[in-house]
Amino acid sequence: MKKKSDFSEEIFLQGLRKQFNYPGLKNTVGIRDDAAILKTGNETLVITADMMAEDVHFDLKYFSIADLAYKIIAVNVSDISAMGGIPLYSLISIAAPKKNARFFLKRFYDELEKVLNLFKIKLIGGDTISSNKII
Repeated sequence: MKKKSDFSEEIFLQGLRKQFNYPGLKNTVGIRDDAAILKTGNETLVITADMMAEDVHFDLKYFSIADLAYKIIAVNVSDISAMGGIPLYSLISIAAPKKNARFFLKRFYDELEKVLNLFKIKLIGGDTISSNKII
């Protein structure tokens, strides 16, 4: 017997599919596990976004900036591949530490470029904010 505190991602996603069901979006397959599917004309797009939080998914005491760049792309490539898609583009949203923001972002995007080139993915935008985290 499951406890009330047990969490099922599939049950959660089923609830989201019901709550955010847009009948006007006839070509949208919609919310799936870690991704969504959108049909546009003759093409089908797989769209995904993964949140990576320090002290939850990585710790920069043990992760290099190169490791972080690789992980951020790899988890999204995995989600797209699991849906039968081919990753082409990436949006990166990142919270950079205020104290070392310029250094951190320069190193991060230099390493990210290497990973994107490895997977033949193009960076097309995203968001950058500052964080109170100090590295």
